[in-house]
Parts: sequence; structure tokens; C-alpha cells
Amino acid sequence: MRDVVIFNGLNALDFHEIRDSVIRIPEVSIRVREAQGVWDALGESNFSFFNFLVSEDATYLSNIKIKSLVTSIVQIGLYDRYVRRFGRPEYIVGSVNGDSPLQVCIGETTFEDMILDSPVAKPVASVTEIFSQSSSTVLSGISLAETGVFQHLENTGKYQRVSSTKQDLGKIISHLIEDCHVKKLINVGPGITALEPLQENLALKDIQIVESIDADPMLNWFWMELKKSSEQVSMAQ
Repeated sequence: MRDVVIFNGLNALDFHEIRDSVIRIPEVSIRVREAQGVWDALGESNFSFFNFLVSEDATYLSNIKIKSLVTSIVQIGLYDRYVRRFGRPEYIVGSVNGDSPLQVCIGETTFEDMILDSPVAKPVASVTEIFSQSSSTVLSGISLAETGVFQHLENTGKYQRVSSTKQDLGKIISHLIEDCHVKKLINVGPGITALEPLQENLALKDIQIVESIDADPMLNWFWMELKKSSEQVSMAQ
């Protein structure tokens, strides 16, 4: 069955409960620690990726530059786990500019370089300033996402970009289904916000949509923990 991994957008981790749970996934924790090591080596800021991930929503949502980088770090960890358990997908779809987990996962750049080239790290001292800015100001440092489609080549083991002028995710997926015979979509989120508008139409075409976390039976605690947390919050109110 031909499959495609799709990296979700910036809003994948917008809820505190999701961030609090995702940091408990071993591969995600490994990548967060690796990112912290790269950051600490610069020696110019005491910023903590872990603390930012588990911060309250008001703090997390108001700092879009850091949010962009942290989301990419988490998604690379989720992709690491998916590939370790299920192998490399035939196709990958995601942003090819900015803080791009896709570029790291296809080997176009290194994890370290993604962090060092991030707007957050230019200069490192600006992180303190970012926390004091409004979200509208920080938005000026984030470029619009350019979506790329890549195919895994069996003979080289590498990914090659598929020629496509389509930027709309719906059109890209339609192309992969109709022309490339893809039958399974794996979302690296968490959450399937980017695919939700397409679900009804895809179901009619017998296309399987899977969250990478749901595909892993060892992570069956993830959404149950979120449900438990939501119920506790409701009871407290």
C-alpha cells in the first residue's frame, strides 16, 4: 500500500494538554534534549525548550517564532518513532522553508542546522525580546509556508522532489491519490487539523487516514491521558 507522511502545521501543539503528553514520548524527549544541547552550546541564552513546551497556552501561543521551532522539533521526534516502527513512507509532504521538519527527515539539512538557521537563533539574545513582544509583531519574522512533495527512491534510499505547482494541501493529496495511487495518509501532528476538511471526501475514496501516534499501539495511552485531563479540568470548574 502506497503511503504518504504529512507534517501538520504550526497549530499542532496549541493545547497545553497535548504538549504535556507529547513530551513523554521517548523519541520526542530525545530530540528536545538534542535541541537543548545545540542551543546551550551557543552559550548566549538560558532558554529551555522543555519549559516552553510545558508552559501555559498564553505563553506558548504568544511566541510564534519559538512555537514554530518547537513544533518542528517535536514532529521530527514523532517521525523518528514512526520510521523506526513502520519504515520510511513512499511520499512525504510538508513545508520546505522556515523551520522545516521535512527537510531534516529527508536529509536535506541536519537537525542542528535547522535550529541554528531558525529565526529564533538569529541572534540567540533575541529570545528574551521575543517573549516580551506581541504575537502580531513576531509574525513578521515568519515566512509563508512553501509546500513540497518528495518521493522515496528505492535504488538510492533518498528522497527526490516531485514536480508540482500545487500549494493547496487538498490538491496535493488529490494528485497523490489519483496519479500516484496513494492509499494511506499518515499525519505527523499530533492532531489532524490540516486534514479534517478533507476527511469526508477521502472516506468516499476508501483512503485511510492515520495519526502517527494512533498507528503505534505502544502509545495508546496518549489520547486517554488527554481525555482524563479534560475531565479533571471540567470537574474542577
